[in-house]
Amino acid sequence: MKSERILQESLSSSRNISHKVVKNTVYNSIGTFWGMLVSVIMIPYIIAHIGKERFGIWAIISIVTGYCGLLDFGVGASFVKYIAELYTKKDYDDISNIINTGFTLYALLALVTTAFILLFVGPLLTLFNIPQYLRHEAAVVLIIGVALFGASNAASPFISIQGGLQRMDISNKIGIALSIVNIAGTMLVLEQGFGIIGLMLNNVFVFIIAAIINVWIAFRILPELRFRLFGFNSAVFKRIFRFGCNVQVARVSGTVANQTDKIFIGCLLSVGVVTYYQLGSSIVYYLGSVAAIMTSAIMPAFSEIEANGERQRLVEAYLRSVKCLSLVTVPLFVFVIASAFQIMAIWMGQGYEMAGLIVQILALAWVMPTIAQVSVYVSFAIDRPQFMAASAVIVIALNLVLSFAFIKIFGFYGAAWGTMIAVNIGTAYFLYKLNVYLQASFKKFAGVILPYVAIGIASAAVVVFIDGIVALFHMHPGRLQMLAIFIARGAVFSALYLLGVIRFGLFDRADTELLRKLLPFGLGAAKGLS
Repeated sequence: MKSERILQESLSSSRNISHKVVKNTVYNSIGTFWGMLVSVIMIPYIIAHIGKERFGIWAIISIVTGYCGLLDFGVGASFVKYIAELYTKKDYDDISNIINTGFTLYALLALVTTAFILLFVGPLLTLFNIPQYLRHEAAVVLIIGVALFGASNAASPFISIQGGLQRMDISNKIGIALSIVNIAGTMLVLEQGFGIIGLMLNNVFVFIIAAIINVWIAFRILPELRFRLFGFNSAVFKRIFRFGCNVQVARVSGTVANQTDKIFIGCLLSVGVVTYYQLGSSIVYYLGSVAAIMTSAIMPAFSEIEANGERQRLVEAYLRSVKCLSLVTVPLFVFVIASAFQIMAIWMGQGYEMAGLIVQILALAWVMPTIAQVSVYVSFAIDRPQFMAASAVIVIALNLVLSFAFIKIFGFYGAAWGTMIAVNIGTAYFLYKLNVYLQASFKKFAGVILPYVAIGIASAAVVVFIDGIVALFHMHPGRLQMLAIFIARGAVFSALYLLGVIRFGLFDRADTELLRKLLPFGLGAAKGLS
């Protein structure tokens, strides 16, 4: 009887976690695709109104704020993990301590970073090679941007409650509503000619609304929360600091890989060229966002499984999640690599070919780290972020040296090649260490992914061959015609890819069921994969 009761409790827990993953994936899908749609539409609109140089400045501001975010030593990365675990144990006092400690830490960091920027704004603008006639605008935007980033961080512990309680439905509804406000404000300030300063002031307005809503929601969904202004708890800080320090190295690695190339390009070449790199990296970011749809809901779920002491179940869920993510992610990256120049021509028009090659190089850089997001969440769940930390050190060292050297040798594209080499070496090391610790065969892990790579490349080769035949007719289509051709190419590629997956029987029924849970939007085709 006791064993039956334990079995029933395990099954009930499994169904509950599965339901949460499905629900949160649905809402994350809506929020992510909405955000991608807004970016795709608004970026050309913004560049048309402020120009390439000012958009390059806007990109560099995001780099500076990204580096300021590293000053928390990774503490913020631990909020969702610990809130999820503590909520499972109904330890509401400790959740309150985490929120209070996080708010206090971020409030102090906001003051420090803002003071630093005020003191050194001039030298920073010189370092970034900002033209003299844009110095005033850049200085104002930089100061406001860093102050705003600090304030956003101070509010982030309250937002983490939504993630820790696995209420992505709330966070995505808020995000979509605020994005509409942001769009309206962006169009208003640009049409009135307020430029990048107007864009930043609009961000301040949206943040104030967001902060009020998210703090109110935090107390609404967790009535047990008790907030004390500057209620810093040293014991709690030490706990999340120990976890955060290992995560921090990985965050530095991500920031170096994603942002430092733009700094090198701005300093060694020109701020206007940064725009091409930003556009190319944006396409790859959108690809990563598709993977985030599938993985963002599983981190709290993995933590919950580990908290219940079900390690073997965690390993099984890990490998199946990698398999499902590979099925979707690999063909997306392969198709984008084969279609990079068409994508840029459709999105931005002619004259952005430099961004097309950046898309191809960075897609090669980030396809494996994107799949490895599942592995990252597992390392967090088993409290082994040091695996990421070690691989991050490799990425940081290689990326800084290679990107700088390659820009000097090869010019603009050298930065992307340096990132590609560094990121893939670091990711391979991380995956090796994690799989050894979990006693999961690295050969089996690679064997889960490689069949999709082979089928994706074969499908893309057919599409490129068809492109070559069409090119013989010397057609010169407009953007709408190019869009129609792009959709047709995508349909052919998808059909060939799915036929390959079905033909080689890569999915069983359990895989198909998990895929339908992770991508619940009408994937009736998933039924045919098993």
